[in-house]
Amino acid sequence: MLAVVTGFSGTKWEVALAGTDGAIITQATADPPIIQPNAAAPWTSTSLTRVYYLNARTEVRFLDPNGNTGSVTRIPAGDYDQSAFAVSPDDKRIAVSILSYAPPWEWTASFPKYRGMRMYVEDLVGGGHHVDLFASTTVVEFPIGWTGGQLVIAVSTIACCTRVLINPYNASAYHVADPETGKRLASATTAPGLWAPPSRWAPCAGTIKARRHSNDGMEAPSPRPAAVSSPYPYLVATSLDGTRVAVGGDRIRIMGGGPDDVLSESGYVYGWLDSSHIVFQRLGTSSLSVFDLQAHAGADWPVARNYWGSVPTALS
Repeated sequence: MLAVVTGFSGTKWEVALAGTDGAIITQATADPPIIQPNAAAPWTSTSLTRVYYLNARTEVRFLDPNGNTGSVTRIPAGDYDQSAFAVSPDDKRIAVSILSYAPPWEWTASFPKYRGMRMYVEDLVGGGHHVDLFASTTVVEFPIGWTGGQLVIAVSTIACCTRVLINPYNASAYHVADPETGKRLASATTAPGLWAPPSRWAPCAGTIKARRHSNDGMEAPSPRPAAVSSPYPYLVATSLDGTRVAVGGDRIRIMGGGPDDVLSESGYVYGWLDSSHIVFQRLGTSSLSVFDLQAHAGADWPVARNYWGSVPTALS
């Protein structure tokens, strides 16, 4: 697998595919939108073969591991809107949320004035088979992936964030929904919230227990790994098969499947790239690194500031 990492250089966004050895395989640049009130809303999406990314607020482009890139569709967002999207693993459908905001001069004490959102699904190329799923003047929801043909949706906030988040979407809940009707099939939420990025398993805050969402949307508790105490604020991530948890802190620990594996690194854990590599941020740094659990060695991605998943996607 290749990691999807992003950064910022001058006035441009950078999106890159990175290897487990620290090498940047290929990368592209994009123009950021005029405003981005919710920095937790994803501007990238992965399929089985590509990473897709926003150029400005409307153009969706792709980048593949061979360095090929191109434009695939446009999102009808206004000047002060923010877009978030998720492309299906087979590159056929796209789910989009458009978050609408007033111009900055109408904000109160620098807090964005929110006008509402709408979410839809359509063909990635051509925009056919368009389905309007949901609209609200108060709620903030956006798609973050697909699993078994269903949509995975994050429930977030109007504005976010400059600090390190307990999950990359500032989500208080995740929903699994039918992409043809918007009907909610399952939901995961635990006060005060959800820890770490979702894969097929969503670790919950407080005492961390993985919960599985199957392709039909049903939820079931995982028999392992055992619950662990909250590592706040260092973040955690559940492995792709739900058997282990990488727990951040002063010495990252891998729990589950036997005695704890205490790593030589300390910091924030952002996710599992595959069964033997985790993505983390060392304490006191702003860039990301990858750690090989078999070789017990780390490698840095100096250009990376955010981790958005893998190609091929782990949510398919």
